[in-house]
Amino acid sequence: MSTSRAHVDDAPGDRPQDLAKPNRDDTASQPVTDASRTPARPVVELRDVSKRYDADRGVVTALDDVTLTIDEREMFGILGESGAGKSTLLRLLGGLEHPSEGTVHIDGVDLASLDRRAMNRMRHRIGTVFQGFNLLGNRTVRQNIELPLRIQHRRDPEFVTSLLEFVSLADRSGHYPAQLSGGEKQRIAIARALATRPNVLLCDEPTSALDTNTTADILRLLQNARDEFGTTVVIVTHELDVVKTVCARAAVFERGRLQEILTVRASDRAESTSYLEHARAVLDS
Repeated sequence: MSTSRAHVDDAPGDRPQDLAKPNRDDTASQPVTDASRTPARPVVELRDVSKRYDADRGVVTALDDVTLTIDEREMFGILGESGAGKSTLLRLLGGLEHPSEGTVHIDGVDLASLDRRAMNRMRHRIGTVFQGFNLLGNRTVRQNIELPLRIQHRRDPEFVTSLLEFVSLADRSGHYPAQLSGGEKQRIAIARALATRPNVLLCDEPTSALDTNTTADILRLLQNARDEFGTTVVIVTHELDVVKTVCARAAVFERGRLQEILTVRASDRAESTSYLEHARAVLDS
């Protein structure tokens, strides 16, 4: 067995950072600063990655020669307008597609080197929060969170309960998605993504359908997820305010090319969650 395969075969629950029950009170009020976490190691690595598709009008290059590293416990932004290559990048990071050229490494493992069984195991270490929530309407809140564990043929009722408490929806465990607000649905989607204790959490436009105050709540929850579970959080978005609020660095994409990796100054990050203050900042500037 190769080193990579052995690494993938580790059970998700066997890693040292796994927690039986997160303690939200310790981190809920802690601001994120550049010095708050020292990156221990690279978790996401793209090396000379290009992705091309055959189309009616010829070959389309969705990503062009991208090299990028994201560190452990980092909250990292992927910025770009529609057509910039963000969705393609997300599919590559999630192992749903492979690059035409170059390599994508998660935890040091080249995703393209894995067979189907090993890739399925690796996906348990990559959580995804979808833009449209993707909750099952005929399942309760608790059942939606349990779904990734059921796919692994595992049960962990205590941990599922702790996740409900972590997202402050323990009293909604028996509700169905149709009975929840948009913000509550996204909280459940985050809890479901954390059910397998992933090393990497991919967030696809996680706040685009939410109002300003709910967006602030969801971003704080993602910060808490990083702090409690040691998860590297990658936020794909077109919203500059989202990156400004929680990310230390952001990669800016345009027409499939990585233009620049920007460092977000701590003094630039939004500190107020008041809608009035946000309106003043935007309208008075």
